[in-house]
Amino acid sequence: DAYNIWGSILSCNFWQRGGVHQFEAGPGGKWMHIKVLFHGSHWIYELQPEDKLSRPDGSPVDFLPGHDFLRVSYAEQIPNSEVDYSYLLRRVAYLDAQGRVVKTKAYDELLEAARRCCAQGQLPFITDAQAVTFAKMPQQQRMGDAVGVLQPSSGGLTPAPPTDPIPA
Repeated sequence: DAYNIWGSILSCNFWQRGGVHQFEAGPGGKWMHIKVLFHGSHWIYELQPEDKLSRPDGSPVDFLPGHDFLRVSYAEQIPNSEVDYSYLLRRVAYLDAQGRVVKTKAYDELLEAARRCCAQGQLPFITDAQAVTFAKMPQQQRMGDAVGVLQPSSGGLTPAPPTDPIPA
């Protein structure tokens, strides 16, 4: 969303309405459910060293494990629901043990993008050559990690028995 006007509108819209979000962490701590006012099922996944992300052409997507997250929204809160929205959430800086600011590679990329022209509100931070069309993500029956899976319940999310980890 950082690369288009939709992201700006979306951010302002949530802020204006009070930004109502409730977060529930999964049993393994890698998945987090986000409850918002809209329909659908919204999640954040903390990317791990063994995870692999790739573009439709097979080229890898760089990320920093433990710092970057994958945000995914499913159309409905039912098994096998279609993915209708996803993006990479990147940490640009953090404080080290001594309280000093540590900037990541994503910081430099963001700084470079911020210095580019806004082109009358279109926010073209990427060139046509950099733009990619992501293939439809594979449908999954359940979301989870090596510790367990999350299943909808009337009172929120409840852990289920452990299953195989989500495929990379």
